[in-house]
Amino acid sequence: MRGQLGLPLPERRIGLSAHDFAQAFAAPEVMLTRAERQEGTPTVPSRWLAQLENLVPSSAFAAIKAVGDAWHLKAVELKTPGDGQGTMPGAPMPTPPIEARPRRLSVTEIETLQINPYGVYARRILGLRPLEDIDADAGASERGSFTHRALQIFLETWPDELPGTDAEAVSAALIDIGREVFRPVAATPGLYAFWWPRFERVARWFAETEIARRAQARPLTAECRGEMVFDAPAGPFALYGIADRVDGIIGGEGIAIIDYKTGSLPGKSDQISGFASQLPLLAAIAEAGGFPGIGAVPVVELAYWRLSGGDPAGERAGFAVDPGQAAAEARAGLEDLIALFDDPQWPYKSRPVAGHEPRFDDYLHLARVQEWASAGDGGDDWGS
Repeated sequence: MRGQLGLPLPERRIGLSAHDFAQAFAAPEVMLTRAERQEGTPTVPSRWLAQLENLVPSSAFAAIKAVGDAWHLKAVELKTPGDGQGTMPGAPMPTPPIEARPRRLSVTEIETLQINPYGVYARRILGLRPLEDIDADAGASERGSFTHRALQIFLETWPDELPGTDAEAVSAALIDIGREVFRPVAATPGLYAFWWPRFERVARWFAETEIARRAQARPLTAECRGEMVFDAPAGPFALYGIADRVDGIIGGEGIAIIDYKTGSLPGKSDQISGFASQLPLLAAIAEAGGFPGIGAVPVVELAYWRLSGGDPAGERAGFAVDPGQAAAEARAGLEDLIALFDDPQWPYKSRPVAGHEPRFDDYLHLARVQEWASAGDGGDDWGS
């Protein structure tokens, strides 16, 4: 079958591997190593090593093993604390000076500051950015960005009247926009074949939802950037964020802030405890008059629209806490949080709250989490 497809046969790869090994084995000095255990289970030496041991005179093989034993002993010594002075590694505790600490963060970075301050330290203070793999395929975040962009164009094109009275016409208009937005993905057929049908299902769900929604609220803006500034112990601090969608409630005072999610929604326990702070912080910005052209207005609705394209294609979920209460609590919590980090002795610790570890952490290796987590370090350092 491989030959019919024009692919090289497995024997060729084996031959190339043997050639590479022979070249390396002819070096002036060679170390042959193997794992004695794999996930705790003893392993068996390869047949090649067993044959080598049988072919080489026992005295010569003993001399060869003696060299390896010396290196093994050295490795054991490096792992063994000397004179009882050795300690297990602890979680990093960087305490940069106040002037180096950021005075401006986004609502998503505040969520990171709550559960993984070290990530904010590495990104905003050390200026470290993870490098993408060369020629890497687009991922879930890119799919979310394309979906957000398509919905933004749709709302900006039809802010007052929809392109039709039935879901078929509305979804067709959104799908036309989506074709243009998703055009870059068409260069990767595998991704396009997976993403595009999901977007079509999202478009049909969105059309039905939007027709019913327009009887209750009208979109005021999409992808709207807002900011608020408040006084903190080390000086003014700025919070900014982008609201996916802001609606005006028909026949009443107040607005609704909607957050599109192409992935999973925050759990209700996180919403109640304050660990899903993005939407409430956007509400705090709105009530402070931080969104241009909207003014300081009460927020009467906070909601997530999950746009997965699966089964079901979409889902609406209201925030678990009253919008006004959530905004007030989020602002108070933010001011307390920034006050902590305005103390020069307060560290940017990695994962300070047990049970609230970040789902994605670009700096997990830099923080050496696997070393100190196994020692039982960490836990809830925020106090009460």
